[in-house]
Amino acid sequence: MNEATLKDIGYLILRLGLGAIMARHGWPKIIGGTQMWTDVGGGMSVIGITFFPAFWGFCAAVAEFGGGICVALGILHRPACGLIVFTMLVAFLNGFGGTHTFNDWNHPAELGVAFFAMLLMGPGRFSLSVSLNK
Repeated sequence: MNEATLKDIGYLILRLGLGAIMARHGWPKIIGGTQMWTDVGGGMSVIGITFFPAFWGFCAAVAEFGGGICVALGILHRPACGLIVFTMLVAFLNGFGGTHTFNDWNHPAELGVAFFAMLLMGPGRFSLSVSLNK
């Protein structure tokens, strides 16, 4: 195999792995119901948004679960990555500073960086997306 094909396979593995991890991370939030969504959505207060916490929590759950599936498959890749990056930014801000420790913010920071990089790179050659450049 040539180097370009190996890069494409490596990126496919990255996309499948991180997409599946994110979907798994979001599943408990999807099935958690209104109380879970309200708790998660309350985190938006860190950026000054305090209204409709259940709505914002549901959006975060969908971003993680649905976005993870989209990233894994390579469909709606960039919008899904963008929503995940925003969700991880809010999670990072909630776990950073004050009495919080490195372990409170490093996971959303790592995922945010990885999904931001994937947003920039696009879905890759081995995806279900339709390319307009072909």
